Order: sequence, then structure tokens, then C-alpha cells
Amino acid sequence: MAVNHLGDVLFDYIYGTASPSEREVLMALADEYEPIESKALTKKVKLKNEMVNKYLNRMVSKKLVTRKERGVFALPDRMFREYIIRRY
Repeated sequence: MAVNHLGDVLFDYIYGTASPSEREVLMALADEYEPIESKALTKKVKLKNEMVNKYLNRMVSKKLVTRKERGVFALPDRMFREYIIRRY
């Protein structure tokens, strides 16, 4: 139980570093089991491609998202993915 709470506290902090728009992209990423292209992500969140790319690049620098290859992104940790799905 204490480990779960510790994980929640850590992921609450990490998730809290994202802006509301970045959180929308994070939630869309959490729905994917595999890395996803930014163009496909743009369709999921219904934002302009340049805005999604801006948010993705900011989240890469915050270590919230990893860039697998050019234009392809994923969440860096399966536990973080599960946290997002479970909480939001």
C-alpha cells in the first residue's frame, strides 16, 4: 500500500509539471500501447499539428514524453501510462 501511495505522489508531481494542453496530449498518448506519430496524435486531440508538436517538444525536454524517432512519440514509462489511465 505504501509503495502505491509513493508512486501516486511521484506521478502526481510529474503529471503536475504538464500544462493543461500538454495533459490533453499525455492522455491521448496513454491510450496508445505503441509509439504514435504526431500526425495521428493531432487527429486524436483535435488540435493543430504545430501546437501538438510544440507540446510534444516541451514534454520531451521535461522528460514526460520520449521521441522514438522523428515524429514518433511515446510515454517513457508503462507505470506512468497506467497512472494516467487510472487517474484521468
